[in-house]
Amino acid sequence: MDAKKIITDLVNNLIDKKEDLEIEIIENNTDIFANIKVDDSDIGKIIGKNGRLIQAIRNYLQAVIVKHLHKRIIVEVNKKQKNI
Repeated sequence: MDAKKIITDLVNNLIDKKEDLEIEIIENNTDIFANIKVDDSDIGKIIGKNGRLIQAIRNYLQAVIVKHLHKRIIVEVNKKQKNI
């Protein structure tokens, strides 16, 4: 089971600019840190109203990751930096 693939599949269904999606995974013995970077116009689609959607995403990922990888996951969403 690959945390990056799970997150990619989940987030790709929510955003419009799929080509701008970047997911950085940092993993140690007990935790997985996932930094999701999307275009500025897609941030709200991941966060949702009052942060409800991102909380649902975090809860889902936590359940899947704990069950299969026995680790805790921390998810952060940021806007992707534009290259000038």
